[in-house]
Amino acid sequence: MTAGAPLDATAAKLLVQASSLHDIGKVGIPDAVLCKPGKLTPAERNIMQKHAAIGGECLLAIKKVMGEDDFLTTACDVAFSHHERWDGTGYPNGLKGEGIPLSGRIVAWLMCTMPDSQRVYKAPCHTVRRCESVAEGSGSQFDPAVVAAFIRAQDSFSKVASKATRPFADAA
Repeated sequence: MTAGAPLDATAAKLLVQASSLHDIGKVGIPDAVLCKPGKLTPAERNIMQKHAAIGGECLLAIKKVMGEDDFLTTACDVAFSHHERWDGTGYPNGLKGEGIPLSGRIVAWLMCTMPDSQRVYKAPCHTVRRCESVAEGSGSQFDPAVVAAFIRAQDSFSKVASKATRPFADAA
């Protein structure tokens, strides 16, 4: 995936599939931290932040055994970089700007815009607040080009989201 170039259908499908492994490193986080209700302490937050490196290293180990593979390469990039920030204040490596793989920049944006599942450590965020948060984070947390693309396609995302949130019975 090249920065600045639109994703073709193959790259987009690959990113969708590989992004499902973005939090695979949470398997290495103790349940006492992962499942803690309420706010994490600074020490617990430090432990939680290790999931990005743990996931990336696990996927690199698989890639070493399996060989070069576009899916695993993308999954590694996503696992390592989905908490990096455009301004360089993210983790685990403090990458900045276009030094962050495009796949990680897109997944970081997706994590903040998609409806939250119920998590013990984080209250769900209303759709309007998510959109405001993304706009506020342009140039600091998020790649401004990714945010601009989101804003241009916001109506399409809303249509897809409304279909995805219907009860399964509606689909029958």
